[in-house]
Amino acid sequence: MDGVIEPSVRNRRHILLGVVGILLAAAAFPVALVGSGGGQSDAEKLAEVNARLDELLAEAGPLVGLGEASPPPPETAAWSTDFSKHSVPLDEFQSGGPSKDGIPAIDTPRYTRAENVDFLADREPVILVTVEGESRAYPLQILTWHEIVNTTFGDTPVAVTFCPLCNTAIAFDRQLDGEVLDFGTTGKLRDSDLVMYDRQTESWWQQFGGEALVGELAGGKLRQLPARIVSWRDFRRAHPSGLVLNRETGFLRDYGTNPYAGYDDIASPPIFAARNRRRPAATQSARRLRRGRRGRYRGSVSGAHGEADDHRPDGRRRARRPLAPGRGLGARRFRDRRGSRRRRRLRASRRRAGAVHGALLVRGGCLPA
Repeated sequence: MDGVIEPSVRNRRHILLGVVGILLAAAAFPVALVGSGGGQSDAEKLAEVNARLDELLAEAGPLVGLGEASPPPPETAAWSTDFSKHSVPLDEFQSGGPSKDGIPAIDTPRYTRAENVDFLADREPVILVTVEGESRAYPLQILTWHEIVNTTFGDTPVAVTFCPLCNTAIAFDRQLDGEVLDFGTTGKLRDSDLVMYDRQTESWWQQFGGEALVGELAGGKLRQLPARIVSWRDFRRAHPSGLVLNRETGFLRDYGTNPYAGYDDIASPPIFAARNRRRPAATQSARRLRRGRRGRYRGSVSGAHGEADDHRPDGRRRARRPLAPGRGLGARRFRDRRGSRRRRRLRASRRRAGAVHGALLVRGGCLPA
């Protein structure tokens, strides 16, 4: 059986057995000594027990996994973050797979003039960032692999960020209370969104919103700068001499390919499910549907096979009708009141046109009066 047990698991088991043996020995020694007597005083007996316990502890080695002798937990071992300060529960963060800086930020970006770029297709998305009157393009084919670019626009230190799981492109001023921060990736996610950290205090920041959630700077918020996703063709037309982040990043990556292929496929379940903070899951089945601008239809359903509770626009309630087993509210047909009005107006206009046409025929003598 030991042959298939991982070494770390086997070591922990041996340590646990050793500790149990120590405790049993500690309990057995005083009983044995007291029972045997031997003319020893109580102080001599206690000294002998302590000596024997010291020998057992020396043989067992460090008590890894017990109290202060154990190393820090793996989640915090690589961090100097002050985890005692946090504005959200720490269990809201989950691993996205890579470790700290496993997705490397770009700290020394290199640029090429738009007129000289040859690795982007016309419809390819780029992040347009405009600061101090200067506009630059950051291709998503590069940001997908790095997520953060630490750069400067004139005298303004800027962090260009992109979360490929949320498709959120946000630029921030990297200054907070006069201090310039450099950002990296934590490898963590919160609600499937990128969690950054600053290298000065190692506080954790949510990309969506730019707020520090954990660490010394918890509660701080970065100033957001103008940024949006546009096509490469539109950027090139508007800024033919603008700077474009090129592929000379200092890292070997397969730029132009998507490492998250299939993540946004509607048939694929989410890898990292977001929490719903609005109401308990048991009430999620109740829905409201609205159709039209004036004639609004509201529907709700309850229970596995439940009943459809219909409301007229004037507030009066329709009769309750049970749903067939296995059929949800979405299987019902809802009448589009706007469509009904359009059809009625069309029929009325046709009748009027027919009446006018008939009158003209009568006056022309084609038909009897």
